[in-house]
Amino acid sequence: MKTLQHRTQILLPRDLQRSIERARRQSGEGLGEYLRKAAHERLARESKRSNSLTALAADIVGAAPSRTLTRAAAVRLQRLMRRDRHHV
Repeated sequence: MKTLQHRTQILLPRDLQRSIERARRQSGEGLGEYLRKAAHERLARESKRSNSLTALAADIVGAAPSRTLTRAAAVRLQRLMRRDRHHV
């Protein structure tokens, strides 16, 4: 079965485009493949980070998957996650 693809056009700052072009040439990949791999890697990294934050939250507030957070615990978790997001 053939996977349908969606064409996307983006604007890049000139210095970023030049850096990508250099790195892509060194890798021997086409621009599309290079950018798809970069997007996949970022999504995987963010998913792993999100899972780590969820595990951390469970440790901090003692939440089990079957329990719901109290409002106060949910607010503490949101603040922790926001703080962490600004330090990445």
